[in-house]
Amino acid sequence: MNLYDQLLGLQVIEDAYLEWRTYRKQLTDFIIQEAKGNESIAILGAGRCNDIDLKRILAYFNEVTLVDKDKKAMEEGICKQEIVNLNQIKIRQMDFIGMSEEDYRVYADILIKEVRKLGMNTNVHELAKVALKALEWLEEKVEKINIDLGRACYETTVVVGVHSQLLSMLEWIWHIILQTIKQDESCVRAQIIRMNEKYIRRFNDLLIGATKKRMIIGCEKERIGRSGSIQGAVQSMDDLNRRMRCGEISLLNETQLEWEFNKKQGIVYLVDCQSIEVKR
Repeated sequence: MNLYDQLLGLQVIEDAYLEWRTYRKQLTDFIIQEAKGNESIAILGAGRCNDIDLKRILAYFNEVTLVDKDKKAMEEGICKQEIVNLNQIKIRQMDFIGMSEEDYRVYADILIKEVRKLGMNTNVHELAKVALKALEWLEEKVEKINIDLGRACYETTVVVGVHSQLLSMLEWIWHIILQTIKQDESCVRAQIIRMNEKYIRRFNDLLIGATKKRMIIGCEKERIGRSGSIQGAVQSMDDLNRRMRCGEISLLNETQLEWEFNKKQGIVYLVDCQSIEVKR
């Protein structure tokens, strides 16, 4: 099995729907409070909807669109929450960066093939050159892909815990490769950070363009008990603050929620949720 597929399987947290019930209620409360009165809502990066109470959302909005690259996950989420009125929900499958599952598999295979040549004797600097070339190839490929969320097609858009995941798999694969050869290297991580900055801005452009009235954006401000910022999330918060200063968007309300992401591993995030008005 490809390394990408192995890591993808690890992203599924058993009992997440049950363990996230407090966070799900608080987040859904905030969404309804801030977007109540709007008719349409899109939940981007919906996945299995473990963090959103779909039944409550459906009681307040005439049209609900779930958007995610994993169509099966969205269908499972709808089934788990026992949604009866399926006509009220639309499913839209798309990746917000433009990288396919095959792209990630190729990236992982390139690195693994290089490591297999010398195993533990792999020169990490030579390996980094291979990784950087692979990232360059991915960037060139992505630049040619047109991603379109539409223009002012949703009154409310919800994006929570998504910005940190846009390029997380690239970093995760590289981290596993370095662990395998028991070495460290910073140039590849620095390049992924630069890619995050670029693609976060592009994603926010698409998000703002697709929103008619209000955005509900949640980013992991920190992992409680551990120092350091969350990649993807920190770039998003910086970009949104810049846009607020420029008058492109304005902050209406803000709250912070504790997200017990994985109780077994003791992973808890502090999520900064913002209600943002899009200036038209």
